Amino acid sequence: MYHVSEKDRVSYIEYFGPKTYTDNLGVIRWLSNERVPPEEIVRVWVEEGFLDKADEPRFDAARDEDTKAFFAEYRANQLNRSPEQIAEQRFEARAAHGPGVELVNAFTGERYVT
Repeated sequence: MYHVSEKDRVSYIEYFGPKTYTDNLGVIRWLSNERVPPEEIVRVWVEEGFLDKADEPRFDAARDEDTKAFFAEYRANQLNRSPEQIAEQRFEARAAHGPGVELVNAFTGERYVT
């Protein structure tokens, strides 16, 4: 269990408050990327009484949807890479791993040998 001291509660709110907003479903999101904060942060907010425990499943569901959307976009972007982008990625992979190494993109299943 995490604990924020009484002394730090005000600075905690001052730190996170300006960096978040509440969407139309009542889910807190980061201003920087519009994503739901990680489970660990939401858990601290619940444990410290900043959020109600009953709200946690809604935050988890919204985070799961964000993650699904992110990976769907990533897979689409990988399918739409230009030949130049593919060549650059392969060059970087060969430089990092050496020649003749089989690599697999865990999110798309794409396999290639450096």
